[in-house]
Amino acid sequence: MLVCLLSNVEVALTQNDTCPFNGPNLIVNGDFEQGYYGFTSDFGRGLNNATLGNCATQGWILVAQIFPHISPSCQIYPPDLSALYGGPNTQTSSDPNHPSNTSVVTTAICNSPLDDHTTGSGFFLTVDPDAITGRAYWKQTISVCPNTNYVFSVWVRNISGIPAPYFHFEVGGVNINTPTNYPDHFWVQTAAIWNSGSVSGNVQIQLINDQPGCIENDVAIDDVFFGVCGGAFLTCDSVYRFCSNEPPPSIVLSGGAYGIEPAEYQWQKYNAMTSAWVNIAGATDSILVISSPSVFDVGLYRLIAATMGNINSPNCGVYSKTVRIEALPVYSIFESVNICEGETYKGHSTSGIYTESLQSVHGCDSVRTLNLTVSPVITSDIALSICEGENHSGYTTSGFYTDTLLSFFGCDSIRTLDLTVNETHLTQNSLIICPGTSIVFNGQNLSTTGIYRDTLSNIWGCDSIVELALTVPSGSFLGNDTVVCIGNAFRLVSPLENTVWYDNSVSKEKIITETGDYWATFTDTNGCKITDTISVQFNVKAYLPNVFSPNDDGYNDVFMPVFSESNFANYHLQIYDRWGNQVFATKDPAQSWDGKFKGKDCETGVYVCFITIETAFCRKTILKGDVSIVK
Repeated sequence: MLVCLLSNVEVALTQNDTCPFNGPNLIVNGDFEQGYYGFTSDFGRGLNNATLGNCATQGWILVAQIFPHISPSCQIYPPDLSALYGGPNTQTSSDPNHPSNTSVVTTAICNSPLDDHTTGSGFFLTVDPDAITGRAYWKQTISVCPNTNYVFSVWVRNISGIPAPYFHFEVGGVNINTPTNYPDHFWVQTAAIWNSGSVSGNVQIQLINDQPGCIENDVAIDDVFFGVCGGAFLTCDSVYRFCSNEPPPSIVLSGGAYGIEPAEYQWQKYNAMTSAWVNIAGATDSILVISSPSVFDVGLYRLIAATMGNINSPNCGVYSKTVRIEALPVYSIFESVNICEGETYKGHSTSGIYTESLQSVHGCDSVRTLNLTVSPVITSDIALSICEGENHSGYTTSGFYTDTLLSFFGCDSIRTLDLTVNETHLTQNSLIICPGTSIVFNGQNLSTTGIYRDTLSNIWGCDSIVELALTVPSGSFLGNDTVVCIGNAFRLVSPLENTVWYDNSVSKEKIITETGDYWATFTDTNGCKITDTISVQFNVKAYLPNVFSPNDDGYNDVFMPVFSESNFANYHLQIYDRWGNQVFATKDPAQSWDGKFKGKDCETGVYVCFITIETAFCRKTILKGDVSIVK
């Protein structure tokens, strides 16, 4: 069986053997880098979707990076194509034996890739055929033109053993080559030529399995190609350059075609604005003459060739390499330059206008006009007086200084400076006056603490400054008027012990318990009599009992704080035992504590209470106290 199979081997011909020149590839995703997009198959997608053609789990295809039996999860379906054509599990084939796509995972686990043909690290299609021959590994619909030769090729690799892969090409249901055997475990190419004859429009092209049996016969395919067999070529230079002010009489572009008989032609120019090739009207011969070329003719050109009647069909033509026409610029340079006396610029040392004709790197004329100005070197002597504390050009002491500066034109300017620095005088005085009195200084009545200056001029016109440090003791020592939010007393403090208070008592401090205006006076060390007044208002007075006896004898049985008023915006009483446990809390100022916690009498001892109070005039205030339970 093996000998018979090998004796009928058809030698695979490469695309270069069958068609040395060809047009662009009309296949979509022929290199499989876009995953399952653009083609269909008579087999299921993925190891879990075999068509079970009498061969257990055979009959599937897989876009992979690795030998599929090692890691079936190396199949690929790019996310951007999922968005356009549906994700994994989307039905894309009308064949009932071609089930939906399988789940897809990242290819990151494919750590031992099998080299693909395209790049060595990309994707390819693997096929494990079943026992039914005549079924397509791969198929795709292509639009073709009549009377045109097309080349159909694919790269093949045996990824199992013997029997080896064995298949043929079909176009429009017609076999176009003899079935070919592929025993090699490296990539080989096979190709066949098909003439469309009278066929035009869409045809289906297929790779058809001819190997029956379920053992081995696994194949990898990559870089499927289908395109016009033929080529367009140039018989002229690929680049034309001319100086924009001296164009040639004409530029002649010429070319021809291989394998296109009879051929018709169309010259095109590339439109950079639209990124598209555009037909040149009337340019339908193999020769294009551009008469009196100008900058508007600059750009890329190419020749299209196709069989007669097909030149305007995109899938029928072949394209030459590009011809570039360039208009080289002619430069007109104008320079306006200033130099200093004693310098030169491009060989010139005197002011004037100079014109020179040069050549650019491309051999085109370039005219340079130079407007040269020569500026003189300036010398100056300066004698100057300044006052102490001032500076001139950074100098602050008397002396002779020579500096080299830059003039307005950027040339050296030599300056000699004879500098005299005259003295200034400062007289400082200090004075203390009592509050309510004033003194006259520099034409002003002064009654507040501060530093005051009077500036005069000495014989050199420099400042003579008299400085007065004036101190006026403050008449305020009791502080600002105060509202006592919650409390029964307020302490007033004076800075001196010999303070006389509103009640003629003498002391440094005074405790008050009633709302009212209070004054105090004393004589300071400067002999000034200082008097101040403060207004104190008590908002709420509070009384917190410190002991009660909850023994139901009718006397002192509850703990209840007492306030001078109860119109509170906020009130919160909390009581804690010595271990920090809360034993009572209320937000009602009229509610008292009976010494119980959860219905049981609390132990005798000391408890801590916190009272949070907020009124319409005072923000939140917290009072803290101790209360003892006795029995």
